[in-house]
Amino acid sequence: MIVWQNLIRRMPMPFLTFVSVSMLLAIIVGSYLLREPTPTPSLHTNRENVTQSAGAIQQSSYEGAQPRTNAKPEIASNPLADLRQELHAEFELKSGRIKQLRSDLASISEELKRLQDDEDGKKIAGSEENFQRLVGLMRYMASLEETASVCESQYSRLVAEEVGATKLTGLQGTRKSLAATDSQLASLADDVSNVRLSLRAVLSVCQNLSPAAKTIRQRIAAIEVDSKLDFAQKLKDNQDAAAIKQREEIANAEREKADAAAKLQAAKIELEAAKIRVAESDASSALLKNDAEKERAAEKAKLEAEFQRELPQIRSSLALLLASGKSQPEHAGYQNTVEFAGPMSLKALQGCGALQEGEAGLKNLGFAMTYGNDRYKYSVPQYIGGALTKEHLSYLEPASRFLRKYQYLLVEKKMLAE
Repeated sequence: MIVWQNLIRRMPMPFLTFVSVSMLLAIIVGSYLLREPTPTPSLHTNRENVTQSAGAIQQSSYEGAQPRTNAKPEIASNPLADLRQELHAEFELKSGRIKQLRSDLASISEELKRLQDDEDGKKIAGSEENFQRLVGLMRYMASLEETASVCESQYSRLVAEEVGATKLTGLQGTRKSLAATDSQLASLADDVSNVRLSLRAVLSVCQNLSPAAKTIRQRIAAIEVDSKLDFAQKLKDNQDAAAIKQREEIANAEREKADAAAKLQAAKIELEAAKIRVAESDASSALLKNDAEKERAAEKAKLEAEFQRELPQIRSSLALLLASGKSQPEHAGYQNTVEFAGPMSLKALQGCGALQEGEAGLKNLGFAMTYGNDRYKYSVPQYIGGALTKEHLSYLEPASRFLRKYQYLLVEKKMLAE
């Protein structure tokens, strides 16, 4: 022991310090190696164990610290914030899908635009079937563009709803609406893919065809011009039909009015005839000079009554003779033009044989009414010679009957010229 003490006294101070530190480190390392091994923490150590270990180390590091507690800290839950975070992820996904659809549509539209003017397009224009298929794809693309715009509008509206929502129910409704757009976007994506495949099929089929003289753009422009002309013609036809219908309605109204007036006039004439018959049996019949005058008066009254009853039919059947005009028949198939307009002349009709009975008279009447007559407006079939058809007889027979029966009364009433 004394030897060690003398040896230590003779050693220099730095060397003693180094030896002391080395021995201290050896003691610490030895005690660490001799202690019981502790299990290595799992990679999945939960947040609770990590928190408790950190608390234990902190408690053992300071003297006089508060007593250790094992209570687990609670993390505040915010359903509104959690749902909003979910919606942000969904919005980002939907936005990417919409952008991709827009990119695909733009690519197809650019290819369709190119085909309207280049040589590949001319090859398609030379095949009517494939040209129609391409035109159909172009029209379908317009509808897909519109659908994509609707999807974008819905997306923007839902984003605005999410930003303005302050309650959980509002965000839940937005999530439900957002989920409903999945099928629409999927269907739109399928449609875009189908259009692209169809376009490739058309290009493949027409690859070896000879190009047409016109481009697709020129063919479409020509079709649009034809379509506008067809539409204009249909519009004109509809307007003409409406005008014809209006004229028919006016004519029907005038006929009804004329029928009513004729019936009233016929009633008045019947009354006058009755008065005449009474007067004939009365002493006042002496006013009539003789029986012939009585008979003529009675016949005239009867004829006048029949005329008034048949006046609407007379006006309709003899319209081409009673209307105002300058044509006057000279002989069969020839008309004279006079200076002053008016109804047709009875004398001229008699002169051309239009009042004859039988087929010859009907033919002459047909010439007078429809051939060279400026009153003729194609309201009945025109007679220009030859055999009479059923259509000719349908208007010539009643016209002939009325003309021969009421010829002088028509002149008296100035419905025919003398």
